[in-house]
Amino acid sequence: MSIRYEVCVDSVEGVLAAERAGADRAELCANLFEGGTTPTLGTVVTTMAAVSSIRVHVIIRPRGGDFVFDRYEVDAMVRDVAAVREAGAHGVVIGALTPLERLVELGVHRVLTSGQEPSVLEGAPLIAELVKRAGDRIVVLPGGGITERNAARIVAETGVTELHFAAFVSAESPATHRNPHVYMGGELRQPEYSRKITSADRIAAVMRTP
Repeated sequence: MSIRYEVCVDSVEGVLAAERAGADRAELCANLFEGGTTPTLGTVVTTMAAVSSIRVHVIIRPRGGDFVFDRYEVDAMVRDVAAVREAGAHGVVIGALTPLERLVELGVHRVLTSGQEPSVLEGAPLIAELVKRAGDRIVVLPGGGITERNAARIVAETGVTELHFAAFVSAESPATHRNPHVYMGGELRQPEYSRKITSADRIAAVMRTP
């Protein structure tokens, strides 16, 4: 069985790493610490100018937190969809608390889920049930905790045909002047002199397993 791979990334270089590894799609986000929010239009435009073969889907989410949006947020999301479409994105990713059958009626192509559990492995029984219910009407896309160590097991236990995952490694900051007394982030202090970058090698490792 042929498996399609979607890689969650947060930069232009992340998309290009996914392309080099041979992934089918990249989900382009910003602010993954919040679960992913809409990237800047400049990032989307630069990405679309840089890629050659990979499909790029852009998350449309104005903020972190829940998925209950007020009318101003919905208006902003509609405008963001139009903007990223104009920029050449191949698709958008939108969070919506909507039943599976309603998504089918709306013409949604795929639904991303962890099976209502913290990880896909824990949610595998529900995901397998959703795959059976969905048939060929909509793709059930599992995401959450997928690695090169468990990808094959997830495919075997659920019957999915696509996988959604991130593949990060730590990269040290090139900054030479570092002031430990000044912090530019929020209350939950993330490291400022190292960051996570997408690894083409880790993507390839996941793709070799199923």
